Amino acid sequence: MSSTVPYAAPVRGRTFASTAEFQLAVLLLVHVLLWTWVGVVSRSNLDAPGDMVEAYVWGQGWQWGYYKHPPLSAWVVGLWFSVVPESHFGYALLASVNGAVGLLGLAVLAREFLPRHWILLVVAAASLTPGITTLAMRFNANAILVSTWPWAMALFARLMIRGRAGDAVACGVACALAMLGKYYSGVLLLTLVATALLLPEWRARLRTRTPWIAVAVFAACMAPHLLWLAAQSQGPLDYARAATIPQTRGEVIMRALNFALAQYAFPFLAFLTFWLSLGGVFRRQAWWRAATSLFRPRFEAVWLLAVAPIVATMVGTPEFDTNRRKCLIRIGHGLGIVTTASSIGGRARAS
Repeated sequence: MSSTVPYAAPVRGRTFASTAEFQLAVLLLVHVLLWTWVGVVSRSNLDAPGDMVEAYVWGQGWQWGYYKHPPLSAWVVGLWFSVVPESHFGYALLASVNGAVGLLGLAVLAREFLPRHWILLVVAAASLTPGITTLAMRFNANAILVSTWPWAMALFARLMIRGRAGDAVACGVACALAMLGKYYSGVLLLTLVATALLLPEWRARLRTRTPWIAVAVFAACMAPHLLWLAAQSQGPLDYARAATIPQTRGEVIMRALNFALAQYAFPFLAFLTFWLSLGGVFRRQAWWRAATSLFRPRFEAVWLLAVAPIVATMVGTPEFDTNRRKCLIRIGHGLGIVTTASSIGGRARAS
C-alpha cells in the first residue's frame, strides 16, 4: 500500500478565495497585523541595545556603508520612514512586513520543489518560528537576513532549474542585497555555489550563459559598496574582528552544537502540524519521515540548500558571531520544504 499523499483531482468551479495564492495572501496579511500588534504592546520603547535607533540615525544620511555593518538595513529604515510616520508603531510594522517578505520568498522557493497545495503548510509552519516572529521584531542587520536569504535562495534555485535571463538578473540582485545586509551572507553564497557544483544538472547549467549574467549583475550591485569599503580606514570588517570573542575549543564545539539544535528545532512545528492533521497509519509514517529527513543525506537540491548553510556556520563558528540570540535567526529556509517533501512520501521535485 502506497504511503504517498494522493493528489486531489482539480475541482471545477473553484473561486479565487479557494486558491492557494489567496490563502497565502491572507496568511501573510494576518502575520503582519498580528505581529505589528505584538510589537506595539510588548514593549514601550525600541530595543535596549540600540540597534533600531542606530539604523534610524544611519538612514537619515544614505551612504554606501557604515562603520559597523553594510548599508541595507539602514537604507530600508530610511526609505520606510520617508513614507511611514516615525513612531514605535511604524517600526513594529516594518519588522512584521520584513518577516512577511521573507515568508513570501520561502513560498517562491517551495514552489520550485513542492506541489502547489503543500506550499501553504510550509509557510504557515515557518510563520510561527522565533526567527520570523519574536526575534525578528528587533529590526537590525540580523533581521534583514529574514527577508533577503529566502529570496536569494529561491531565485538561485529558479535560475538553476529554468535558466532564464530574467531569473539571472533577479538572482544577482537578490544575492547582492543579501551581502549588503550582512557579510555573513557570504556563507549563503558559498553554499549556493557548492550546491550547484554537486548536482549534475545544476553543474551543467553553470556552463551556460545565464549564470554569468547573475555574476555580472551581482558585481555591478556590489561595486559601489566595495569601493566605499576600500576607502575606509575603519569599516565593518574591522568592527567584526574586534567584536569576535576568543573561545576555547570546548566553547566553540558547544556553540556550534547549540546553533545546529536551534536551527533543527524550528521544523518541529511542521512535524506537529503533520501529526495533528494526518490520520491513520500514514500519520505515524509521515511524522517519522519528516523527523529523520534532515539526517538522511542525499544529493538533492532542496536538502543541500537546507542543510549546507547550517553546516557551514557550524564549521565557521570561531569566525562567526553565533551567540545564542543570533543563532535563533532562522537560516535553514529549506528545512520545512525537506520535511514536507519527505512526509508526502516523495522526492522533492526538481523542475
